[in-house]
Amino acid sequence: MGDACPEGCGGKLYRIKKPGAFVSFTGNALASATRYVLEKLRCGLCGKTYTASPGAGVRKYDAALKAQLAIAKNYMGLPFHRIAKMQAMLGVPLPASTQFELTESLANEIHILYKTLMHLAAQGHCISYDDTWARILSCMKENKENPNRDRKGMQTTAILSTVRTGVNTHKIAIFLTDRQHAGENMNDLLRRRASSLPPPICMSDALSCNNLLDELNIIDSKCLIHGRRKFHEIRDYFQEPCALVLDTIALVYHYEGITKAEKMTPQERLTYHQTHSAPLMTSLKEWINNQLDSKKVEPNSSLGKAFRYMLKHWIGLTQFLRVEGSMLDNNDCERIIKDIIVCRKNSLFYKTEHGAYIGCILTSIIETCVLAKENPFDYLVSLQNNRKDLVKNPHLWLPWTYRQQLELMESGGMKAKAA
Repeated sequence: MGDACPEGCGGKLYRIKKPGAFVSFTGNALASATRYVLEKLRCGLCGKTYTASPGAGVRKYDAALKAQLAIAKNYMGLPFHRIAKMQAMLGVPLPASTQFELTESLANEIHILYKTLMHLAAQGHCISYDDTWARILSCMKENKENPNRDRKGMQTTAILSTVRTGVNTHKIAIFLTDRQHAGENMNDLLRRRASSLPPPICMSDALSCNNLLDELNIIDSKCLIHGRRKFHEIRDYFQEPCALVLDTIALVYHYEGITKAEKMTPQERLTYHQTHSAPLMTSLKEWINNQLDSKKVEPNSSLGKAFRYMLKHWIGLTQFLRVEGSMLDNNDCERIIKDIIVCRKNSLFYKTEHGAYIGCILTSIIETCVLAKENPFDYLVSLQNNRKDLVKNPHLWLPWTYRQQLELMESGGMKAKAA
C-alpha cells in the first residue's frame, strides 16, 4: 500500500475493502482414508498382546462416508460397483459389498424416521401417486421357479403428500418397491390416516391399478395432462378437433399460471378457476358430447376413445373447479419418480426385496429433504450424530425441524428443559 502503480502512471496503490478470491479445486476419492500405525506390545510372561488406540473419536467408517454413499447410490444413481472401481483406481479400495453394508447400517439407524414420514404422509390434505416398473432379482427368480404365480410384476410406487403443519405446508416423498401396484400401496397408506381428518385429495392417472378402495373416504382427482396426451398423440390425424381440445386445456393452464404468479390463496385460486376455467371446460364437454351424439366421430376410433376417456373421468379431471387445493395434474409426483428411473437405468436392479427396502428408506428421506430445500448430506450426518435423540423424538428430526433441534441442543436448552 502506498507503492507506485506498476503501470507507471504516477499514481499510488491503496487497499480495496473487498478482497479478491481464488478457489483451488483438488481431486479426491469419494471415500478418503487415513492409515494409523499402531504400536503393539506383548507381555513377556503371559504373551498377551496390547495394541495402541488410534485416538478418541476415530471410527473405521464415519457418518459423512455413509451419507455420501447413500446420496451417491440412491439419489445420484451411481452403482456401488462403479464407485468401487473408482475407489480402487485412486488407491482407496471400498468393495461394493462394504458400501451396501454401510448404507444398510445407515438405513437401520434412521428407519424410525421413515416410519414417521410415512405416518405424516397419510395425514396429508393432498396426496399424489404413481408407479414405474422395477427389477428385483430374487423376485425374478421366484417367477422362473413358479411361472404360474398370479402376480409377476414389480413396481416402485412414488407417493407425494402435502402436509399442513400450522400455517406451513411441507411435501413428503415416500417410495415403495415391491410387487404391489400404486393403488394397493396407497390403500395401505390411507389406512394409517386419522378418522377425524377431512377426506384427502388423491391425484393419479386413470389406470385401473391406481384405483382406491370404495370404503376409503377420499376426493378422487385425475390428471388432466394424461387426458390431454391422448389428443396430442393423434393431433396429426385429427387436426381440427384435437387443436380445439389442446387449445382449451392450454388456456386453463394459462389461468393456472396466473394463480401461481399472483400467489393466490387456495380459496382465491378456486374462485378464479370457477370464473375463468369453468366456462371453458363446460363448453368443451358440451362440444365432445355433441360430436359423439351426432355421430361426427367414430366411437371406436382413436379420437372417439380420447373423447370417451375425457367424459368417463370428467369429474376427476375437473376437481380443481370444485375442490379447494385440488391440482390439475400429477406432474409433481412424476418429477420425483424420475430419480427412481435414473437409479434404475444406472444400477439396473435390486438383488433382493430387502435391498429394495433399504433403497426406498434412503431415497424417501433424501428426496423429502431436497423438497424441504435442505442439504441431504448435512441432514444425514446430523441424524447419525444424534441417533439417541432421533429414536426418542423422531418428530423433532424432520427435515424442516431438525435445525431448530440442533440449535436447542447446542445452546444447552435440552438440559434446561429437562430440569
